[in-house]
Amino acid sequence: MSKFAQQHLISSIVPDPVTGAVEAAQLVDAFEHVDAMFFKRFGPKAAPPLSDTSDGGPQTQSAATMLESGTTAVVAIIHNDTHVLLAHVGDSRALLSHRGTAIPLTYDHKPTRADESARIELAGGRIEGYAVQRVMGRLAMTRAIGDPHLKQYGIVPTPDVHARVLTDHDNFLVLASDGLFDVVSNDEVVDAVQEHQSVDEAAETLVNLALSYGSRDDITVAVVRLRGWEAFCVPSSTTKGFIQVNTRNMTRPSS
Repeated sequence: MSKFAQQHLISSIVPDPVTGAVEAAQLVDAFEHVDAMFFKRFGPKAAPPLSDTSDGGPQTQSAATMLESGTTAVVAIIHNDTHVLLAHVGDSRALLSHRGTAIPLTYDHKPTRADESARIELAGGRIEGYAVQRVMGRLAMTRAIGDPHLKQYGIVPTPDVHARVLTDHDNFLVLASDGLFDVVSNDEVVDAVQEHQSVDEAAETLVNLALSYGSRDDITVAVVRLRGWEAFCVPSSTTKGFIQVNTRNMTRPSS
């Protein structure tokens, strides 16, 4: 599912035909459109019953697997290096370094949030579990793209969208999955990035740091340079005002 979202999410973001800008409504539409595409292709009506193992072939197993597949997502749209529009579902996060201080820009969609658990219960779902709370005992998030088998219980692809004005004191953004943020604190993320001249090196360092801390989840990291990069980070020869983005995606092999 993550590859499906990667292939279709950005291309589904349609700027306003008059202004050319991307607003909150376009981001919401894009998330919901990709989810609808996935549901149409792999939803309950498209896939065989999960108990159907008549031929045991890979096609049946693949359909059943996709029926229970979902992904988190976080998207940042930067306008003229002065404004950022963020959208996310699940527990992928956006973190801003402002004057070297870590500022979370997103808040996880998890059953531990009172507003999210109430929404799930209103939709007919249940929150189960003690050490880790899960929707219907299955999913540790309350919003995701995909997961067709849990749609009826309140799992939605609708993102939270936030806008923020960027200033000369904003150094960089980090967009990452829980494979990073579950094991590396926000302050450690900022401290690690500031030691590098390039976003490429910074992203790679964060991935390696998460692995050294024993992360057992998929790790995706993007570091985005902002106007205040050189006021806080190691000086770089890169042209000022140019926003660089680099992504490092590492999937640990299953044991």
